[in-house]
Amino acid sequence: MGLGGIKLAEYADPRAVSRGVGIAANAASIVDRRVRRSDDVSVVTGRVASASGIADYFNVDVVFADFESRIIDYDCDCPAAARFDGMCKHCVALTVAYFAQPKSFEEIGDVRAAVSPGRTTSEALAQCLAARSDATPVRVGALAVDAAAGTVHLAVHLAYDGRFWSMDLTVEGPRGTYVVRDLEAFAHRVQRGEHFSSGS
Repeated sequence: MGLGGIKLAEYADPRAVSRGVGIAANAASIVDRRVRRSDDVSVVTGRVASASGIADYFNVDVVFADFESRIIDYDCDCPAAARFDGMCKHCVALTVAYFAQPKSFEEIGDVRAAVSPGRTTSEALAQCLAARSDATPVRVGALAVDAAAGTVHLAVHLAYDGRFWSMDLTVEGPRGTYVVRDLEAFAHRVQRGEHFSSGS
């Protein structure tokens, strides 16, 4: 099964992968299939049938980056998604269905939403950054924040898929680029003034 280089085992446990592949095998199990693409992000949405009887369908979103070669976010309103780490079987099913039959997903415009360059970030994050003596206020967009070790650029991309807003935050510095996957952990590191690096 071709998944554009994506290894589902990196995002979901084996049981969720197995059950998700089973769900995707029945085309009628996934309805309202949609995809929005931009230069570097694709947001795939759909409603995946429930086998538990809790609901008829669950709303599912999976966000791909780097020409659909990796998953950067996923969401499902099923109970398992809230209780366990990793992708649930519904997110796996949507991913498998998308790569198996991409033409079955309706294309719906650009994923990027227009953002005013003069709009500032949330007050809480601004206060967190201002608590550091070497930080300056950050604005939504790609503006520099001067840091002790050099200059860091925060690139903030907001996306709206018709139902949900999502944010992709990339930190770009002299030693490379870091995609922030856990905003809360990132904010705590900024508060504590910690240095952090991630392998490729």
